[in-house]
Amino acid sequence: MRIPLALAFSVLIAKTALPADAIRIPDAKTGEINGVVAVMFWPATSTHTRGVDELLPADHCHAVLEPWTNLAAELTFDCGIWFQPPEGRYRVWLERGDSLTPTTGSLNYAAAPFTGRGNGVIMPVEPGGRVALAADVSMPPNSELRLINFDSCCTASRFTHPFDRRALPTSRGLRNGLLMPPGRVLAGVFNRATNEAIALAPPAQVVAGKLTFVSPHAPANGTDVFVSLMRPDIRHSRDIDPIRLTLGGRAPQTLFDGSDRVYAVWYGVEGKSARLVVESKTLQLAARDLKLAPGHVVTVRDELRRLPSIAVSLLAPPGALADREAVVDVRQPSRVEPMRSTSIAPGEETRLAALPLEPLDVMLTIGPWQFRRHVDLTRGLDEQVVFDLHPIIVKGTVFYGRDPSPHAGVGFETGHGWERTKADENGHYEVTLWSPNDAYLAEVNVASREGPPFEEGFVQIRDSRTLDFHVPATRYDVRVVDAASGAAIAAATVSAANVWKHESGEEATIVQRAITNEDGVAALAPLRRGKLSLRARASGYFDSAAVDGGSIETDDASGTIEVQLRAVGETSRVHLRSTTGQPIAGAEVWAVAATTGTRPPLWRGTSDSEGVVAVPRSVDGSTLLIRSRNTASAVRSFRATAREEEIMMNAAAPPLRISIGTPDTRIAIWVDGLRITGPAVTFLTWSSEVSDSAGFWSAANLPPQPMRLLAWRRVRETEIVTGMRDVSAETIAYPWPAVVRVTPLD
Repeated sequence: MRIPLALAFSVLIAKTALPADAIRIPDAKTGEINGVVAVMFWPATSTHTRGVDELLPADHCHAVLEPWTNLAAELTFDCGIWFQPPEGRYRVWLERGDSLTPTTGSLNYAAAPFTGRGNGVIMPVEPGGRVALAADVSMPPNSELRLINFDSCCTASRFTHPFDRRALPTSRGLRNGLLMPPGRVLAGVFNRATNEAIALAPPAQVVAGKLTFVSPHAPANGTDVFVSLMRPDIRHSRDIDPIRLTLGGRAPQTLFDGSDRVYAVWYGVEGKSARLVVESKTLQLAARDLKLAPGHVVTVRDELRRLPSIAVSLLAPPGALADREAVVDVRQPSRVEPMRSTSIAPGEETRLAALPLEPLDVMLTIGPWQFRRHVDLTRGLDEQVVFDLHPIIVKGTVFYGRDPSPHAGVGFETGHGWERTKADENGHYEVTLWSPNDAYLAEVNVASREGPPFEEGFVQIRDSRTLDFHVPATRYDVRVVDAASGAAIAAATVSAANVWKHESGEEATIVQRAITNEDGVAALAPLRRGKLSLRARASGYFDSAAVDGGSIETDDASGTIEVQLRAVGETSRVHLRSTTGQPIAGAEVWAVAATTGTRPPLWRGTSDSEGVVAVPRSVDGSTLLIRSRNTASAVRSFRATAREEEIMMNAAAPPLRISIGTPDTRIAIWVDGLRITGPAVTFLTWSSEVSDSAGFWSAANLPPQPMRLLAWRRVRETEIVTGMRDVSAETIAYPWPAVVRVTPLD
């Protein structure tokens, strides 16, 4: 038996020292009838904060029991006397004169054998008012009057519900007054068979000691709408999330948002239909269109459900993460910002709750490692994700030339950063990786040399293994000079392509970059035996053509190679500004002859702190590709007719995520009306021109507008570049869906 605002007899006796003249209640040991446990109720006063204050005499008091199977059938039993109701579950309150219990309790009675103690319960009573049905209201035979008190108790944290009383047409108190707690009372006539409202009245204010008449009628104009929504069990959480209801965009005239249910009423709604919408941070109810019935009441009964959650578990050997924090978050597939985020330890389970009804990505981040699981919550069901991680231990020795390299830095690119470690004084290193990969990129920094690190691509690591690095001891410098004056060019970027014969027998190429110092000299990374090709570029100069660096015959070869750059000459100043007028500093600009194909840019540049980029007038007629991390990418034609030009850059749209289903699928997009393929796609989208190994393609910093896109695999590129396949392109509406599915040409 569970009764709020009530105390068992034994509890009261244990806590209260009764004076000699105090009211004495029967001993609970007498609570039996014919060997079966009995029930007794006793009235008391209460402050709602300290429980029972003072016992009251039991005369003129009775308990009202409403069977849950027939709430209009009130059973009454005198207070202070042991009794046995029919077995079942009841709502219960006490009435004593013009006072009553301010909220209903719950009684579950089973005729169990007496075991030495009866069920004695003390319940508080407070002054109440009476509510009577007006004489002009007639009730159909199979109907009942319902009185719902919105103010009878309580704050949500008390886990109670409004005082709900019912009366049949034959009830004795129907016309002369039913006792109710003071406060707002919603009155309605309901069909007992269908549980639907027949007539409603606006809330009436019940005053203690007074009689209030209610007059529910069917609407004279439009449709009345009565909504009753059950909340989920809130005993497991004291966070009662308020909800917002609208019908046809209008808030209800009457609303009760309680801890276990919600009531809402709209009066005189015009029209043939209206859409009911429930908004909440933690609860869900699908929006629905209601068919209105002028002159009648439409009733909606349903249950609010908690928004779904994802239980996330992390499995990993104890101590394997060392001091690193593991963070799990959930995000929309098209966004970088997490919706929920929390730390998690190996062996733990954490729950990400109140999530939207849509496909989501669950991400686990441990330092430079990131793991993704896709979860579809559109059905509103809870899901579970398990990250089962197994450490991969890689160790070995770093050699520089023929000798071990002490304190060399070793790193593996994870896709989201670098996992790094340092070798000891003997060149030995050990590192823990968390994901198998057939094509790791590794780099080695030899402690005794300057310049870029040695890189090893396509390193296969599927299990723990020994992996030695043999770094060639070559020393090559590149000197970049002005073609006309021979002056050194500082801060020039040098790209060195090293071509060699891989151990598999196939030819391999690795391209690494270096920056020239104030003397115009850049030290190259260690080079393998094979061939060397160089390119250089610098601000104010055109990119160089490829320069043959010759053959590398030994692991200790050395040399200096000169690359000449031609100055761009006269330029036009292009001002890059946001739509708010702010200069866009650090924007990258390519001038290209065509936005499709694989030809390298005619020229590259970067805007200064004032958002100005000096574009060579010699690239007149080219197309400018412009990207910035702070704005949407843009494509503009360039005409050298003006010395000054301004280009406005839009705010960027959220990232776009495309599901293609096949890896290495090529992508064409349309930006500012122009078809973009090849390296230009990579440049403008900060991404790749092909889908990843999972068949997804993502793009960042696109303009906030519908996007035209074409994906293809085995179609000839000339058919794409010439526009023969444009008719097959798909247009993606803006704002983007969470995940867009595109079918490639094949």
